[in-house]
Amino acid sequence: EDFRSCGLRQETFRGSGGCRAKPNQKQAAVFVFTVRAERDVYLFLGGAGKQGYEILVGGWEGTRIALSRGYSRDPANELESLPMADLMMDYANPNGQPVLNKRTFNTWWFEADPATGLIRLGKDDIVGHNVLMTYRDPFPLDDLDEVSVGAGYWSAGPIFADSPEVYICPNIGNVLQNRRIEASSEAFAGAAEKAVDGQWGDL
Repeated sequence: EDFRSCGLRQETFRGSGGCRAKPNQKQAAVFVFTVRAERDVYLFLGGAGKQGYEILVGGWEGTRIALSRGYSRDPANELESLPMADLMMDYANPNGQPVLNKRTFNTWWFEADPATGLIRLGKDDIVGHNVLMTYRDPFPLDDLDEVSVGAGYWSAGPIFADSPEVYICPNIGNVLQNRRIEASSEAFAGAAEKAVDGQWGDL
């Protein structure tokens, strides 16, 4: 039961398969996503036709990740003449290397907290570690229950031979997350912090 996910802002309730809204409706929306593409993959956190937060992975010819706020770049919104999302911040690898690869997967985590306005994006799959971008929205959005995915024209490469792949998973705590642990580091092959999703314990 501890391994089961109830979505972005739900919690387990009364046995297997049971989910309910968390008591604080302004719970943070947290998810992990992994991408294989040449460039230009979009993830939009928010309802259809509503404002939300948009992540562009592999923009600027595959070199940057950008975070925007507003309406998504969905063609349906363009037909409605809705204004495009405003850029809040972006990130590029310090070594100048592309952020995406059409042959291998790259993984990031994303968190948006409507109670505080704190928005963060980081590398790999441990939420809270390897933070790449932090932004505090002075007017945080709270309709953050859906994630939509889209791909730009060049996302499959210049000859369209490599279709992009995107996988999204809500943050799933495991049995040890946020709990005291007592073990030798050898018990987890020398990486005990990984066993508790980045939560340090007494080892």
